[in-house]
Amino acid sequence: MITKGIPSGNDRDITVAFSRGAGGAVDGQAAETYLLAEEGKNSLLSPAREPSYRRLPVSGGSKMIYASFEQPILNEQNLKDLRTMAQEIRKEIPKATGEEGDGPYDVELGFTNDKIWLFQIRPFVENKNATSSNYLESISPTIDGNKKIDLNYTLSF
Repeated sequence: MITKGIPSGNDRDITVAFSRGAGGAVDGQAAETYLLAEEGKNSLLSPAREPSYRRLPVSGGSKMIYASFEQPILNEQNLKDLRTMAQEIRKEIPKATGEEGDGPYDVELGFTNDKIWLFQIRPFVENKNATSSNYLESISPTIDGNKKIDLNYTLSF
């Protein structure tokens, strides 16, 4: 979770990326990604699309499990809990560190049975050179933010 809207640029939005299993979003998997807008709207930016994930059995070691895509990784309560956690982080971390401001922060966490487990919080450092790179701009598609996809639409052949 980043306590900033990466796609929106809004410091009060939240960006979250989750994968199934252990370490997926950090390992570069195609994660389920949301923008949690300041005014309360949740936007799915991309669904999870990894066919397998790493499970950590109680007995130790790890095991690869195949994913099904019927259900999203995060439910509505998870998204509400993430909003609450981001608010607390923005309020408490500056107090604890004695630093001014309220982020943004890069937060590593996970869910088990709908309970949040916090792993680490650190300042989120953006690469200002990347945002002004002509090359990166040239390979980034222009996205129509007003485009909506009707998920009930059926293709007929």
